[in-house]
Amino acid sequence: MAAASRQAAATPELGPGALKVVNKATRKLQLEVTGVDNYDWANDNRPDHEPPQGINKVILPVGGSVLAPRLVKNAFALRAPFNVEFHTLDISRTAVAGIRLKVQRLGVDYTCVEDDCYLGQRDYPQEGDYILRMVVTEDSSTEPTVLTITQKSNPTW
Repeated sequence: MAAASRQAAATPELGPGALKVVNKATRKLQLEVTGVDNYDWANDNRPDHEPPQGINKVILPVGGSVLAPRLVKNAFALRAPFNVEFHTLDISRTAVAGIRLKVQRLGVDYTCVEDDCYLGQRDYPQEGDYILRMVVTEDSSTEPTVLTITQKSNPTW
C-alpha cells in the first residue's frame, strides 16, 4: 500500500495544455522544440524547456515517452504555437518528422495541431517512413494530448 501511495505521489498532476510524446518508432529519437515566442507563455511551464516543465532536448528510447504535465499560455495570447521536431541521434542529426502545435482554449487549454485543432485522433504522414498521430482528449485535466511517432511500414501504435 505504501509503494502505491509513493507512486501516485510521484505522478505529476495534469494541468492546462498537458502534452505526452511517445516514441513507437524503431530507433531512438531526440525532440527539439523551436518557434516559441516568449510572449505566448505565462511561466516556466512551456514546451521549449527541458523536463519536467517542457519536452525540449529529450532523448526518447524506443517505446519511451515524455510528459509536459502543463503548458501554460499567457492569458493575453490568442494562441501559443511551437514546433516539435524528431531528430536521429547519428552525426547528421537528421530531422525525420515535425509538426506545428499550439495551446488553444476550448473551455480548458489543450494542445493540438496548429491548423487542425479538434478533439479526437488524426494521423499526419511525414515525407520519410514516419507517421505522427495526435490524440486530443476532451478532458485535459485527466488525459494529456498524446503525440506518437511510428513508421509507415509496420506501424506499432
